[in-house]
Amino acid sequence: MDKIQLPSCPLCKLFLQPKESIKTKLYYPSRIEDLKNVNFCIIECEDCKIPMVVSAEHLDYISDDIWRNSNYQCRKLFGRNVDFRTKQNKLHDHSHYHVIFPNGY
Repeated sequence: MDKIQLPSCPLCKLFLQPKESIKTKLYYPSRIEDLKNVNFCIIECEDCKIPMVVSAEHLDYISDDIWRNSNYQCRKLFGRNVDFRTKQNKLHDHSHYHVIFPNGY
């Protein structure tokens, strides 16, 4: 089944046009070419400069499967003590959340 993606959404563009859209650090997957094969990515937020998880689909929720897998990847990358801010300040209709570090980043 095809993913729901909107060409006008800046977070969808990370998956639709990654080479043109990614201007910050991509943590997961480690290669831009692999974005077409994943359900989420972990990328540095352009605004606040901390890692955030972005769903590959333009939905306003994150599935349980993506939540579990992205949490696992974040803790693998950044340590077991990270937490997550799920409140979406700027883009409300495309699910994403920021990684919060206990002692800052």
